[in-house]
Amino acid sequence: MPQILPDFSASVKLKYVKLGYQYLVNHILTFLLIPVMAGILIEVLRMGPEEIVGVVKSLRLDTVQILCSSFLIVFVSTVYFMSKPRSIYLVDYACYKPPITCRVPFATFMEHSRVWMAASVAVLNGHSDQGHKLKTGLKSIHHHGKKRFSSDPADLRPLSAVAGSDLAAGSGGHGEDRREQADETIRQVMLILKDSPKSVHFQMRILERSGLGEETCLPPAIHYIPPTPTMASARGEAEVVIFSALDSLFQKTNLKPKDIDILIVNCSLFSPTPSLSAMIINKYRLRSNIKSFNLSGMGCSAGVISIDLARDLLQVVPNSNAVVVSTEIITPNYYQGDERAMLLPNCLFRMGGAAILLSNKRREKGRAKYKLVHVVRTHKGSDDKAYKCVFEEEDDQGKVGIRLSKDLMVIAGEALKSNITTMGPLVLPASEQLLFLFTLIGRKIFNPKWKPYIPDFKQAFEHFCIHAGGRAVIDELQKNLQLSAEHVEASRMTLHRFGNTSSSSLWYELNYIEAKGRMKKGDRVWQIAFGSGFKCNSAVWKCNRTIRTPSDGPWQDCIDRYPVHIPEIVKL
Repeated sequence: MPQILPDFSASVKLKYVKLGYQYLVNHILTFLLIPVMAGILIEVLRMGPEEIVGVVKSLRLDTVQILCSSFLIVFVSTVYFMSKPRSIYLVDYACYKPPITCRVPFATFMEHSRVWMAASVAVLNGHSDQGHKLKTGLKSIHHHGKKRFSSDPADLRPLSAVAGSDLAAGSGGHGEDRREQADETIRQVMLILKDSPKSVHFQMRILERSGLGEETCLPPAIHYIPPTPTMASARGEAEVVIFSALDSLFQKTNLKPKDIDILIVNCSLFSPTPSLSAMIINKYRLRSNIKSFNLSGMGCSAGVISIDLARDLLQVVPNSNAVVVSTEIITPNYYQGDERAMLLPNCLFRMGGAAILLSNKRREKGRAKYKLVHVVRTHKGSDDKAYKCVFEEEDDQGKVGIRLSKDLMVIAGEALKSNITTMGPLVLPASEQLLFLFTLIGRKIFNPKWKPYIPDFKQAFEHFCIHAGGRAVIDELQKNLQLSAEHVEASRMTLHRFGNTSSSSLWYELNYIEAKGRMKKGDRVWQIAFGSGFKCNSAVWKCNRTIRTPSDGPWQDCIDRYPVHIPEIVKL
């Protein structure tokens, strides 16, 4: 017998009923005004010219009344336009694209972790002499050779082959002796690696489920065995990332450094003296009266905080340009211990950065890509669990790292709930707000067990840029906001290609949408970010013009390959 198809008539009718309800509620004012205006127009047409003149004369307006009325209209209009907030435009932005030499495939990342952890375990287990010899040998390899991570397949050799060849090449007549020392060091490492520490297996499991790809990048200092997180190497990473992004921004916008009125830099964990904003001022010889700010310790949501600060400053400083730089410097914050809760950032965070040009100049409206509509910030720091769920501290061995709490996702959900409660009335159509209100009243009065109504934010936004903090973050938001796979595609692909680049990830996601040619005039974009403290911040942008597919940018050489299928588990 042929398979009997289900009866879709009921669901189709319900769909059209809901669409009709939404259209009616969202256009209720139009439906009310049209009959009124039509009635007035018909009545005017029925009246003759003499009757219309008679009505005007019956008003008996003298010159003084006309002048007073005109003055009142002009005064009210002036007050309205003067009190109206200035429009803030996003002229353009640029994202840093790390070089291919900084890529970290899974295999080399795990080899690096195993080898360095082996030396650390030898020391912790009481084999201080063995551990010292291992570390001395590894440092000798580092001194005579080059970095162990490379994108060139020829360099993905066993560590012993790399060490031996590098030492032989760099030691002159003592090449054989140094080769024997290197071989002995490697043999001791491999003996310890037979019983790999649990922390190494933990990192492997995290990578398998992380959603990251094989092309994410770490800074050069982390590519060495052991890593070299010096102040000089950290400054070097900051200079490469920030200056590259700014140079690209200046080229795209034809902005001269002297035309920058406001400079805001956010970098959560690296806060040197002089500041990163001072470094930029020195590099580009910016004006002495520039208003500069350097934000630190604000977490992955600091990018939206910087946008909010720039908006507030542009409201009080007319005819100005503001440049926002969002980045996270990985070099000094790579954890070298074995605490599981502190190893997670090592597996997820990668290098990246973005530079954004904002302006309140009216002449920039024509070429600006977006207009800033709303910024909503939520802070849960008054709760102890929320405050400590992302916490920088020392482990039992005195090694500094970022500890991530097991309650992180629960706390992030609460922060998101508070944020969208504030955001909803600002962006949701009337139909969704009424449904939410009716459900809330019904639960309070009739039945508390009624399922709460989750507003359909897809009616308020065409695009979503969810902070690529990890696969679990994206999955949770997709589920809670009832988003489709296409809505979270930009976030998943950014995580796969670039990893968690902290506050700059939102701009890689926005650039992905543009590179796919999906951004049209009038489209609304919702950027959502989470950060330590704990914070949930979001920004709403409206596309100012249809954006052509960019010819440059971080996705230039790989956008045709995306989207890619990301399996639940990648076996390593």
